[in-house]
Amino acid sequence: MWSFRVSTQHPLNSLDTVDVRYLMLKTVFPTVLASAAHVSELGALFAEQGYVRIKDDKLKVVLTVFEGFLAKNKRTTEAPREYTIRALRDHVPIDDPERLLCPVRALSIYLR
Repeated sequence: MWSFRVSTQHPLNSLDTVDVRYLMLKTVFPTVLASAAHVSELGALFAEQGYVRIKDDKLKVVLTVFEGFLAKNKRTTEAPREYTIRALRDHVPIDDPERLLCPVRALSIYLR
């Protein structure tokens, strides 16, 4: 059985210098958990400008699916759902290693 455990230990604690494979895992896993989106909607998320909006204060990120995507439980007249993911900065003490698991931090670094 394959398992994946998000870690705050090396090599994942320094996202600025980590290999892109590890950075992708560290970004995707917490983002999936934080979004609580359906699998089809996760596949429709788009990483282009305008579809991922990181707020200036870096307290949250807003993800939008690509234009034209229609989830099976949505009507054509409904606007695409946006996923707002909040940073851990206000919820985890500054010296807590779990702060390194912040999906907003990981997304910011991954997109850069």
